[in-house]
Amino acid sequence: METRTVPVPKCPVCGSDGAVAIPAALDYITKLQGTWTFPECDRCHSLWQDPCTPKEDIGKLYPENYDFTHSEPTVRISAERGFRESAKLAILEDYYGSQGLRGKADSTLGRWFGRVAGAIGPLRRRAGLTTRFLKAHKNGRLLDVGCGNGGFLCLMKELGWEYEVSLST
Repeated sequence: METRTVPVPKCPVCGSDGAVAIPAALDYITKLQGTWTFPECDRCHSLWQDPCTPKEDIGKLYPENYDFTHSEPTVRISAERGFRESAKLAILEDYYGSQGLRGKADSTLGRWFGRVAGAIGPLRRRAGLTTRFLKAHKNGRLLDVGCGNGGFLCLMKELGWEYEVSLST
């Protein structure tokens, strides 16, 4: 399915020029196809996508089973956890600083495995995807542009982050 793009040569926030800061970015979270370029504004340091998909075509970028915008958000930390999720919680606590997660894990073996296996880079990175590699930050504030159903924001709020919801059309 073909999507169109439109050039966005100036910063949408303040209208200033910018230089490419992130060339050929990939979507590591949902594995959407394609690459994107992000300039950084010389004045306000905002990043923006250039070229950008027009609003009418954004839906064409997502697969049919993409449910991050049409399903109810789930808060994953407080749910019942088995071995794998318990290991992830231990890694998030030990390597990303999210406090109190091991106590929410159901599997003692999973908690132990996470503490030991978290030292292995690939497993630590896989767990880090859950929080987009953000380390815990006391009174941290979070902006999630294109937040879908808000599931990530709900998760991060449970981990102590603050956010504001701003709806725009």
